[in-house]
Amino acid sequence: MNLSTWTYFKLHGLKRRLGLIPYNDTLLAFYDLNEFPASYDVVFVMIAAQARALSQGLAKVRMVVVNGNHSGLRKENPDYEIAYPTDQRNWVVSQVIETIPRLAPLCGRTATRVDEKQARWLKEFYADYLACHMEWQWNPLNRVRREAHMAWPRFREQIGFRAGEGARRLMGQWLHAHGVNQAPIVLTVRDRKWSQGRNSLSGEWMQFAHYLHERKIPAVIIPDTERLFERDGFGEWKLPVCIPASLNTELRLALCESARMNFTVNTGPGTMLLFTQAPYRYFANLDMSVESSSKLWEEIGLSPGSQLGEAPRQKILWTNDSLEHLVSELQAL
Repeated sequence: MNLSTWTYFKLHGLKRRLGLIPYNDTLLAFYDLNEFPASYDVVFVMIAAQARALSQGLAKVRMVVVNGNHSGLRKENPDYEIAYPTDQRNWVVSQVIETIPRLAPLCGRTATRVDEKQARWLKEFYADYLACHMEWQWNPLNRVRREAHMAWPRFREQIGFRAGEGARRLMGQWLHAHGVNQAPIVLTVRDRKWSQGRNSLSGEWMQFAHYLHERKIPAVIIPDTERLFERDGFGEWKLPVCIPASLNTELRLALCESARMNFTVNTGPGTMLLFTQAPYRYFANLDMSVESSSKLWEEIGLSPGSQLGEAPRQKILWTNDSLEHLVSELQAL
């Protein structure tokens, strides 16, 4: 078998794996793990890719995750590598990056993970009938974030993430089993080792949880997934704690969609809510860290004080997430 024949069969098998067919209605989007982090930043790529597809008159998007050269990932600085070992980051790839595309209406299927060689074949052999693809360039995240923010007001529900019926049914069963029979207040907690300035103000959120508990207001905690690698119990919150939503991205979204209101800070799962129909109060952590500075918000197309969502159900809050502000927003519902 000569090289060209071997390449044909390799590509044919890869095409079957991807579910791609040579019609000119599909945009092929790459999430390159040599450049992008193992994080919810895939949200921005997926939103931008869908918007590009619609702008080009295309009907579908296929997301391809490209393996990085450092245990399947990109090499991070030493402190980050210690805080987030490669096995934990690869878990994020499988549970978040590969899963988010199936929640996107123009994609609706889990991403396929390939190596760099296979990705080069795809770019070469699909160039004739794929109108465009997501560019590869060093650290393009802020550009893609801005593109997603600019696209959302134009397309909204056409590209917004939504959980499947099965996930909504399972989450309904979980809520009923834990005595939550009304639309709950959902608290998405950020408690991470990296960029701690973006973390929820833990003492204030704990007091808010106790406030909800004392007043018998139906509420659920989604703990930071990172903490599930370190501990079992979260009884100090005095509220039902939804471990399945913390571990499974689609169940998380199903819970958030069922909420009376979602409270979150500037974290990956919270950012996903910006591109959904779920209600939210999103504290932007303005100027609490480099990753939430006014300069960065301007760069990615969201000037402090601006909004993405549809009032009054969806609101970015440019104040801090103090108990006073949490209670004030609750009372205004």
